Amino acid sequence: MDTKETFNIGYDLAVDDSAILANEAFRGVNRRPDVPGFAETMLEYFDACQAQAKALLSVMAEDLGLPADYFVSLFSKPMSAIRLPHYPPASGAASEIGAGAHSDYGAIPSAALVNSR
Repeated sequence: MDTKETFNIGYDLAVDDSAILANEAFRGVNRRPDVPGFAETMLEYFDACQAQAKALLSVMAEDLGLPADYFVSLFSKPMSAIRLPHYPPASGAASEIGAGAHSDYGAIPSAALVNSR
């Protein structure tokens, strides 16, 4: 049994964004706890992570022999998410684990496929 709790934040979309109005899968408005400064801090962190990801994708594009901005249009409204996990103290039960078997996902494996096709 997974015991973790998580808070996820994704690309910040307004309630009147076309993706929200169209009820697109995996799109929603970020819900925020009523903690002073939390939303601003998390959005600033999210934006900094997005900037680093775009810089990495630029380097990958160039390494693949593509223009540095090749992937830019694909990330105008990224499906990125930041997950803040909390692992409560373990009780010692044999069936208890913080996070069970899983796989991570993201753009890098997809970007690497561009040159293999």
